[in-house]
Formats: sequence, structure tokens, C-alpha cells
Amino acid sequence: MLRIKLLVFVLVCTNVSARTLTLDALKENLKNKNYNIKAGKEDVESSKSKVLNSKAAFYPKFGIEAGKEFLTIDDESSEESRLSLYGELNLFRGYEDHSQLNKSKFQLQHTKMTLKKKVLESELEIEKLFYQLLFLKKKKTVLRGELVRAKSHIKMVSRRLSSKIITETDLLEFKLYKKKLESLLSYIELEIKSLQNEILTISGVDHFKKVELSGSLPHYILVDKIDDILNLGDKSFSVSDRRIQTSIANEELKITQSQWLPRLDLKVEHGYLDEAETGLESDTISSRALVLGTWEFFSGGKTKHLNQQRLKNYKSKEYLYKQEKLNFKIKARNLFYRLKMLEKTISSEEENARISKSLYLKTMNEYKKGIKDSGALSSSSKEYSEIESRVYQLKLNYVLVKVELEQLVSSRLNFTVLKHDKE
Repeated sequence: MLRIKLLVFVLVCTNVSARTLTLDALKENLKNKNYNIKAGKEDVESSKSKVLNSKAAFYPKFGIEAGKEFLTIDDESSEESRLSLYGELNLFRGYEDHSQLNKSKFQLQHTKMTLKKKVLESELEIEKLFYQLLFLKKKKTVLRGELVRAKSHIKMVSRRLSSKIITETDLLEFKLYKKKLESLLSYIELEIKSLQNEILTISGVDHFKKVELSGSLPHYILVDKIDDILNLGDKSFSVSDRRIQTSIANEELKITQSQWLPRLDLKVEHGYLDEAETGLESDTISSRALVLGTWEFFSGGKTKHLNQQRLKNYKSKEYLYKQEKLNFKIKARNLFYRLKMLEKTISSEEENARISKSLYLKTMNEYKKGIKDSGALSSSSKEYSEIESRVYQLKLNYVLVKVELEQLVSSRLNFTVLKHDKE
């Protein structure tokens, strides 16, 4: 009695210490613990700094210039002190600063989009693995039911064998099938543990042994129409990436073309200035303003060739952008119709599962009455398990296609979940 109480106490303590995590809890943990997402957040902050750095080109610079100049002529030395305040401003640089700023803004957009992509794709990866885990658990349940039936069949076949109604090969066939089921169950158990560890690693959950994943394999039905999905193309990561890359290439082209335009800079100084530059004594306080314009007419063809290179790069990016929009439509249509085909197939297989269960129960009754033989009993039991497993496999396939479609459109779609009485 004491041993039984101790066992119950251990089981209760184990259940209390274990954490039960749902799919939503895993996704939430992912956002805070996944290192790829943390790195993406830092990249966004870095890109923001690049934008601010590009804006700095539009503001004047202020500073202090201080130093001493030493001069020696025919063994005679002299020194001259310099101390002044200065200010500089780029009045015009051929719109290069504007293009650099626009480029940095597009790069910031790309970095933010990349972070969103990491979050969504990590969530979808967890969702995919999570439902694969639930499928294996369902399959294990189906196989356990089949194993229970196999053991029951062995008892019935053994009684018939003792009555000399059947041969020993019938009994050996059922025993061999039972061994196969036990071996398959052991393998599935290992697969479940491996999948759970992978899920917890991605989501950043610690203490693997104290975690239990909970959920049910859903029967999804897509609500969105094909036109609704196709309209999401411009916002998808793949199309947006091509569009931003094209915009960046266009700004790089403008930066190159700005080299053909004149440049105008302003510099203002006040204080003890250079005597050689001002013509005044070095100990005299003076002020001066310098407006300097430059216009490069020839650079050995460097700007021309760079312009051609970036023009071709821009055209290439533009073509890839247009192609990606076409690719999106093709992929979206294919995935949409695969989902619709699976919806019909799942409904059909669920009906087959109900029929196969009824067939097995009737075969069992007829076997007990001596109408059906061992082969019919074994066949109906196996078919019932296979069809039930196939229903769960189709539901998993639906989830995998759903994940692929949501990854393509880069957003969540609208699905309803069918509830069954046994769930």
C-alpha cells in the first residue's frame, strides 16, 4: 500500500513540474528568444542609423581649427599660430545626397521586411513541425488501437487453433503482424521525441524534459477566394524584395549620373587664419568665405562606364521584378487548387474511414460466428487503420500546403476549422 502511494505521489509531482505548451505559446516564445530574430532587430536599428547618416549631408559642419606652423629658411626659423572657427556646407552635389538618402531609406525598408520575413517563416516552420508532431501522435494512437485489436485477434485465433478449426500459420501471421506494430510504435516514439526537441530549439524553450506539447490536428477549410490571394502579390516578400532591389539599383544609377553635374561648396572661417592664404599677419583676426564650384568634364570614361554598368544592373533588377510577379501568380494558383483538391479528398476519406470501421465491426461479428476467416478479419482491421491514418496524413498535407501558401503571400490567410464530434 505504501508503494502504491509513493508511486502516485511521484506521478503527481511529475505532472505538476511539466510545462504544457500550445502552438501559440511556442510562437510567442519564438519572438523573444530566437537568435535570428534578435539579429534581425539589430539590423533594423543599424539601417536606421544609415538613414540618419545620409541625412547628415544636408546639414552644415562646424568646428575649430587650431595648430602651429613651423618654417625654416637659411637657418632662420619662424612659427605661426592658427586658431579659427569654421563652417562648411555642401550647396549642390548633383543630387547625389538626395539619391544616397533615398537608397538608405529603401535599404531600411528591405531590412524591416527581412525581419518580418524571419518572424513569419520561423512561425510557419514551427507550425509545420508542430503539426507533423501531432500527426505522429495520431498515428501512434491509431497503431495502438490496431495493436489492441491484434492482441484480441491472437486470442481468438488461438482458441480456433486449439479447436483444430485453423492451421498454425494463421496464428503465426497474427503474431508477426503484432511484432511489426510494436516495432513501428517504437520508431514513431523516437520520431516524436526528435521533432519535439527540434521545435523547442527553434522557439528557444529551455528544459526540454519538462515540456509537453499540446494541440489537435485541425481540419482546415480555406475561406479566401483565389482573387483575394492574387491581390496579395504586391505585398509578398518575394515580390517586395525584387521591387526594393530595383529601387535601390535606380538610386545607384542616379548617384552615378550626378557625377556629370557641377558641385558647389561653401566654407566660412573666422579667427587667426593662415597668413599665406589671407595675406594678413598671422596675429590678426580676420574672416573669409569661400564658394568653390567644380565641374569635371572628363575622367577617362570612368563615369560613363560606371553609368552603363549600373543602367544594365537596374534593367536586370526590373526584369526580375516583373518575372517574380508572374511567378507569384502561378505558384499561388497551384497551391490554392491543391488545397481545394485536398478539401474534397479529406471529406471523401473521412467517409471511407466510417465505412471501414463499420466493415471491421461486421467482419468481427461474422468471424465470431464462423462466417469469415482469419484473412478477412486481418484485412478489414488493417484497412480500417490504414484509412484512418490516411485521413490524418491528408490533414497534415493540407497544413503543409497551407504553410507554403502563407509563406508565399507573406501573411496569414482565413481558414475555418471543422470540428468533429469525437474531438
